Amino acid sequence: GLVGRIAGVGKRTSRVILLTDTASRIAVTIESNGQTALLVGDNTRSPPIEFLENPETVQPGDRVMTSGDGGVFPPGLLVGQVTQTQSGRLRVRLAADMQRLEFLLVIRHKSREKISTPASLVGASNIRPRVD
Repeated sequence: GLVGRIAGVGKRTSRVILLTDTASRIAVTIESNGQTALLVGDNTRSPPIEFLENPETVQPGDRVMTSGDGGVFPPGLLVGQVTQTQSGRLRVRLAADMQRLEFLLVIRHKSREKISTPASLVGASNIRPRVD
């Protein structure tokens, strides 16, 4: 399962922000219904899922995958399974056993396209200035 993302690289080491870290926010998809949400690190073994549109349709045991939104991770990487606390909060039991990590596989992912100017986002090449 997914562990985190590389935040810095040195000559012989790399810094990884773990999914459990409070600085971590990743876009995820609930596999059973396709809803997207954010997995928000909170320094616990099972980070919470936030910004779900219909949390009542999510069940404990549903698989959580990367969504690919934001271009940080490719879509479809296993993150973990949904769990629910006694108070009803949805969390993710991570697929990776963080206590037993010895080696990591690094996946290089290039996002689809970079937006160089805000105008390229709205297709400004088709917009003509108004002349009065």
